[in-house]
Amino acid sequence: SVYFAGFNALSTSEEQIIEMFVNSKKGQLIMDADHFYVDNEEHEAGFFIRQQIKKNGKNSIKWMDNYITTSPKNIEIFCMFVKKDVAEDPIEIDYSGFEIGPEFVVGYGLDYNGKYRELPYLGVLS
Repeated sequence: SVYFAGFNALSTSEEQIIEMFVNSKKGQLIMDADHFYVDNEEHEAGFFIRQQIKKNGKNSIKWMDNYITTSPKNIEIFCMFVKKDVAEDPIEIDYSGFEIGPEFVVGYGLDYNGKYRELPYLGVLS
């Protein structure tokens, strides 16, 4: 099973990928939130979670209470696009999708000044 945790907002493409996994019972969207933010419409911090509940129902989200902060974990890092030899302070990546060049790219949720993030492909910004 694939777990999606720690999201505060999603692009359309990210949302579609997560929904595909959740709807096929191959993934879960995990959120750890305080009811103070989720239940209060005035709080922006709970907007994304309220949006997910409205769209898919409370049962579509696995609430873990304090599990994320109190239980032992095995955290592995996945990076969709890896720019080799570019990071000044690289971290160890367990899984990667594609190795790309050092150019600035947009699309698939990556944007430039809020633009191009909804592109259904990866493009080089020139």
